[in-house]
Amino acid sequence: MSLKDWFKDPPPKKQRMGARQPAPQLVAIHPSQEDAKEDPVKDISATGIYILTEDRWEEGTPIPLTLHRKSNQQEGSEDDLTLPAKTVRSGEDGVGLTFDFPKDVDPATWVSLVEGASREAGPDNIVGQFKLAEGVAFLNRICPNAEKEFRQKFCNELSSGRFKHAVEIAIKAEQIVTSWPDAENPRANSALLARILEYGSWADEHRTQELWAGILAVACAPEKDDEAILEIVERLSQFALVHFRIFTAACARSTKILSAEGTVTAQPLICTADEVLNIAGSRDIGRVARDLQHLYDLGFLASKNIPSSYVEVIELNLAPTTLGLKLFSLFHAHRGTQESFYGLSVPARAAVKTP
Repeated sequence: MSLKDWFKDPPPKKQRMGARQPAPQLVAIHPSQEDAKEDPVKDISATGIYILTEDRWEEGTPIPLTLHRKSNQQEGSEDDLTLPAKTVRSGEDGVGLTFDFPKDVDPATWVSLVEGASREAGPDNIVGQFKLAEGVAFLNRICPNAEKEFRQKFCNELSSGRFKHAVEIAIKAEQIVTSWPDAENPRANSALLARILEYGSWADEHRTQELWAGILAVACAPEKDDEAILEIVERLSQFALVHFRIFTAACARSTKILSAEGTVTAQPLICTADEVLNIAGSRDIGRVARDLQHLYDLGFLASKNIPSSYVEVIELNLAPTTLGLKLFSLFHAHRGTQESFYGLSVPARAAVKTP
């Protein structure tokens, strides 16, 4: 059973242990004294791992393991996965450890998830299997009562590539949610979850996936406003990569101010045409002009910014709107007020003199 099939209709639970398999292309990065150490993996299963190492730990010692897949070309750390584990035995050539399963996932379900992910992850991509399994486990946790129609639609309408992108977003969102002190029982509305994953699954860059993950994390917060988030997500669905580049740069670079009424706004952000082209990663000012117009039409940039192809463009204003600044804080999974995210305080009122 593939992971997509599992997500459509999870099989009945039955106790089983994962089969061990050799992992010559896998290394485990773990703490060692005051530094991190990389050791080869002898074999691995859905429930445990044996690493070839000179280190020895007492039985039951918690050890975070970062799984890294070796290849002919150096892969970035974005493709790694850190799993909590604890030692169960020591051998002559290394240590055996068992994995701590994700919260609310029983061992049999976890084995089914990991083994079912082999088709989507690709041959010999053990790290990919674990990542896909963890992502689907998180989706199942935050939306346990999602109707079968939602699960089937999600799996049937997404290609294998987009399905993996959606799960990657879920993994990144889980990392955010688990860092919250009130992350005991996160829940997300199935309709909102479907939209975030549907639109976010087009993102193939890790940075853009992180932005979608921030929104997904906020959608799991207890105080979330589903309708407000959905409205922003629908507008965000019209973003292409160049829009993300321009918009995030505008929000990061602009100077924010807070009015006496508590509204966060941005002061004009004047950039040269060359600066804007560099941000967009383009040399076509006409194309970038259309991208700026699109961001204005969506309500995320304050200035209309329509350069003329007949007049040399000297400067452009990239200041984001209040709504744009709100979206930027959602990208960073901020749950508090806008002024707290941007480090602003309400201006002190002038003292009133009494006669």
